[in-house]
Amino acid sequence: MNFLRSVFYSRINAARLDLRQREEFFLTAAQSLFGLALLLCLRLSLKSAFALLGLFLVQFGLAFYFHNDESRTIVLLTFMAWLYLVLAAGIFFWNRRCLIECVQAGLLARTSPETKNEPLTDTKVAGKIKDSLGGREHSDSAELLREDRAKR
Repeated sequence: MNFLRSVFYSRINAARLDLRQREEFFLTAAQSLFGLALLLCLRLSLKSAFALLGLFLVQFGLAFYFHNDESRTIVLLTFMAWLYLVLAAGIFFWNRRCLIECVQAGLLARTSPETKNEPLTDTKVAGKIKDSLGGREHSDSAELLREDRAKR
């Protein structure tokens, strides 16, 4: 309906969401951030996988239990979203070194004007990461990059 209204009035109209839809949207964004935090170091441990499964099962079970009570469902969605955000913040803090390395690698992987046509190799990216860390070795950055490229 919003699409037809947008076409008819020749302008984009935002979709109107009710309170439950907004909370589900918030929950989905929080879950995505939590998933990103879990995969920050490019590894998903068994413990992290079980934590993700456990949180999902708790959320699913409580949503099923309160399925007839709209207000409690909305409160549950909001609570779970905030729980995911707090856990994600904790994981980001715990893995802050990986976060810094990912941000630096992402910023340094862009081509500069003088090397625009020159492709970046794994060794060059690993060297830039090492340079950005003040000469300290990253545990296995070149190996991680090679593994990632081999999977593609």
